[in-house]
Amino acid sequence: MTEIRLDLLATPEPIVEHSADWYNQRKQGIGGSDAAAVLGYSRWHSAYDVWRAKVDDSTAPDSGNEYTRRGTRREPELVREYCNLTGKTVYKTPHLIHPSINYIHANLDGIIPGERVVEAKTSRRRDGWGDEGTEDVPIDYYLQCQHYMLIAAALGLIPDADPLCDLIVSIAGEAIQCYTIAGNKELWAAMLTKYAAFWRHVTDLTPPDNLTVFEQVDLLPPSVNASKYATSYIVERVQDMLVMQRKIADWDEIVKGRKAELTLYAGECDTVLNADGSTLYTCKTSKPRQTVDADLLRRKYPEIYNECLRQGKAARPLRIADKED
Repeated sequence: MTEIRLDLLATPEPIVEHSADWYNQRKQGIGGSDAAAVLGYSRWHSAYDVWRAKVDDSTAPDSGNEYTRRGTRREPELVREYCNLTGKTVYKTPHLIHPSINYIHANLDGIIPGERVVEAKTSRRRDGWGDEGTEDVPIDYYLQCQHYMLIAAALGLIPDADPLCDLIVSIAGEAIQCYTIAGNKELWAAMLTKYAAFWRHVTDLTPPDNLTVFEQVDLLPPSVNASKYATSYIVERVQDMLVMQRKIADWDEIVKGRKAELTLYAGECDTVLNADGSTLYTCKTSKPRQTVDADLLRRKYPEIYNECLRQGKAARPLRIADKED
């Protein structure tokens, strides 16, 4: 077995977030953040999303939002706080690959060699988080921890018998809480079966099963100059959609009117209160939106404009033909 170099977490090397090398590494296998989606339990992504990211070089990587990026930057800080509270020494591993299944990968936040994996998260809400010390955590994080223990145990970094993962989280910026998750080997076996089936789709360049209608549309080839006759079902669908669009437009106007009425009532105040003093609604003046004048940039600095251009995915906008009554 290849020896795994362990570095003290106290002075971690800076990570180039979302760099080309980072994305390329993620394309080579199933990582911990892919686990829930591949298994069908992610709150944010589907197996198709992960498959598309692995097989399509033109797919724009998901860099998250500012909150998730800030959370990623805080993770080493949370692990150091865990060290201070527990007196344990946590080490950082390099990118890990399962010793016998080369498409199962992991980037651990930390590890206590011979004892347990350490994973750090930040969360804006308490939804899905139970009592500290339990395994009552959001399902996607639970599966991510199982994924990491599976690999760490296979590499001999933690005990194969009674493997553990401490999942530490700071919720809404508060002090960290620690949840201890035990490795579930029956679950690992089911995960490996699912992973194998999913990776065959990656290597064969065939999409996963049970695609949503949106994912099926995403796979359509570019349109050609051709036509086809509508069935009665499709004609009914078009009529239904037109009715829905008119209702949505009507409701949008009503909602805009209500918002204007409530803002007018607030006047110069940015907050309106209930009788008990609690906040009913706010209407604070936002900072002016700043945008880039693309036409001006193209005219004055064409080289910079061309350098910054990015090719997006072709769309298939649906336009209903107008008919005179």
